Amino acid sequence: MVSITVRNLSYRAVESDLRGLFSRHGTVLSVTLSRGSGIVEMSDRGQAKAALRALQHCRIHGRQVLLSERELSGAYLMDVQEDYADFVR
Repeated sequence: MVSITVRNLSYRAVESDLRGLFSRHGTVLSVTLSRGSGIVEMSDRGQAKAALRALQHCRIHGRQVLLSERELSGAYLMDVQEDYADFVR
């Protein structure tokens, strides 16, 4: 799984805006939005790279978005689990 961070989003942007754009380049597993930014998770690294290349200068609701790849490694996930283990017990 590969996560792509989308920044500089218009507050009018909705999940379907991002899902529609990124799904042209591969399988979108999930889209999460927060005020002015979002995370798009894609199933395949090659598809994510293709989306990054194709959408680098994309505008959504008149604003040029800023994209960056973020791949979560197994080591990172283990660190997070250890850090928050006390909260989920």
